[in-house]
Amino acid sequence: AALQKLRAKMMLICQDFGKLVLVAFPQGIPEMPNPGKLDAVSNIPDRPNLEQEISLLKSIAHPLLQRFSVKAYGVLGAAEGKPGPQSHHPLPAVIVDPAGWNFIGKTGNAKGAGGAAGAIYEWLGLTGKFPPEVQTHFSADREEDAETRAKFHSYGDGMHVIHAIGPKVREIQAAVHELSR
Repeated sequence: AALQKLRAKMMLICQDFGKLVLVAFPQGIPEMPNPGKLDAVSNIPDRPNLEQEISLLKSIAHPLLQRFSVKAYGVLGAAEGKPGPQSHHPLPAVIVDPAGWNFIGKTGNAKGAGGAAGAIYEWLGLTGKFPPEVQTHFSADREEDAETRAKFHSYGDGMHVIHAIGPKVREIQAAVHELSR
């Protein structure tokens, strides 16, 4: 029963994601000359279990997700230690931002963000406040209240981002329960 609930929840998330993709790309998803690479180096070591892990999700994933290719490098396509795309350089993709509540919800300011989120904000040229509609969407008194929220925002042509605050895994059983709601 829990697996069925998880499957239903994932299907809803994927349907919502599909709707956001249609907003970002009303003419359809553009063909990429080198899908999933975005100018990344090609000598990245393979993760033999990655393909196996991905195959486990295919039976419960939305068909749209089968068009995606998961790669073992950064959110903007650069290998570790290599520069990503230049600031404001359009990409034929929708980028998912693993947003931190302290930045996007509590202060509404991108300054100081690191990791994948910091790389995304640098690419967007976002050095200060988030757009008001983005910050307002994540505004909450506590981080727990903002978890599992997501907001699509277009920062310009080829600069589409889904900001998302994922649930914190504080306890594995509670996390499974949360995802199955």
